[in-house]
Amino acid sequence: MTTPTANVVGMAELEAEAIRLGTLTGEANDAQIKYALKVTEASFQGQIDLVEHKYGQGVDDATKLTELYVKHQRSSTIFNAKAPNQRKAVSCMRTSIRLGQWSKGGSGEPLATVFKVQTMRQNAKKDPTKAKKLDDAFNVHMKYARMQLKADRILDDSVLEKLIYKKEPNSKTTEEHYSAVRATLLKLKKGSGDMGDSCPQLDTMISLATQRIIELVKLRTTNVPAASTPAAPVAVAAAPKV
Repeated sequence: MTTPTANVVGMAELEAEAIRLGTLTGEANDAQIKYALKVTEASFQGQIDLVEHKYGQGVDDATKLTELYVKHQRSSTIFNAKAPNQRKAVSCMRTSIRLGQWSKGGSGEPLATVFKVQTMRQNAKKDPTKAKKLDDAFNVHMKYARMQLKADRILDDSVLEKLIYKKEPNSKTTEEHYSAVRATLLKLKKGSGDMGDSCPQLDTMISLATQRIIELVKLRTTNVPAASTPAAPVAVAAAPKV
């Protein structure tokens, strides 16, 4: 599981793996991470992508593969890409595809680091004092993917080491707090009635939260303490697309 394959991983193989590993879900603890790694590798090789409506209205590679995987988890499942749990599964699939397409890390990246993170987790698992603190392998992969996609270079080992462990209660970073605030504001913008708001100040708040998140990501990925950077003056910027 911690070494990329030497062969090209095509769509036919991914479909076969979706059926095989989907069937094993619940019996094999590593089925989900194995498939996520396979999807990331296929994307890295250019075999799958994020082209919309590739197989019909609203059906891209991620949706097609997720449907196969989910249907074979439970033979009676009716796949609905808009259902919350299945929408999340499609989103995770797209994140793995997007990670495979990330091109800022040089030759062999980010695939080499994708497998490196999982090797780090497996090695830590051998230590009983660390094993109980480890996060699920799939969660580790998704945390790495989301963080790497925001960065301009491959994440340092010191960052990767932290990713393999579960979050301690109430240990959100400043960046995560701002991300949660932005997510709440976006829900308000998209909502309606008592659950929505369309005031111009909302766009300003979303834009400011987005700007701060970008600043924090840059600080984190260059290993510069956030406290060492003076606060930028507040300015009203165009709201990001939502």
